[in-house]
Amino acid sequence: MANKKFSEFTLKTDPANVDFLVGYDGTDNVRIDPANIGGGTEFTYPLTARNYLSSFSSTNYLYFCFMDGQFKLVSQLNQTHAVVAPYNGYVSFLQIKNTANASAPTASTVDMGVFKDVGTAQALSLTNLYSTGTLSLTTGQRMEATQTLTPTDATFSAGDTLFFGAKINGTFNRTSFTAVLVYQP
Repeated sequence: MANKKFSEFTLKTDPANVDFLVGYDGTDNVRIDPANIGGGTEFTYPLTARNYLSSFSSTNYLYFCFMDGQFKLVSQLNQTHAVVAPYNGYVSFLQIKNTANASAPTASTVDMGVFKDVGTAQALSLTNLYSTGTLSLTTGQRMEATQTLTPTDATFSAGDTLFFGAKINGTFNRTSFTAVLVYQP
């Protein structure tokens, strides 16, 4: 390795502007491409909401609650509906499924959406990051709709407040909703 003090090296802060990092392994001099340095590994985090969806709207999104099971319109949202992203990332998968119960569901279409709060202070204002568009359902017990997203469909930043909703043209009754988030620390 070069006979230089570390203080004599030029400081670079962007790995894209560095060809190699150098070091040693015992007595061997080695170089490593910065792209191969650890950190930044993606990891997935599934979110699941279980709601009773006896009310429905095919024109307005109703938002899933991840704590108390209450499905709400945007004017009624509170912290139990929000997910705060700890890292940058994207949504990779959405699923809504009726879990078997005594009441038969009546919905035949669903449109699932991912939203981000862009409001200021106490004024909630949601912007749509992604919509599945209208998906057809085969009405019946255990009916479901799924959508796989690309890494650029619904991206978010660390600290963003996310909401997940659906427009449904009939009842879903006992419902499980899953969103898979991929974090990129």
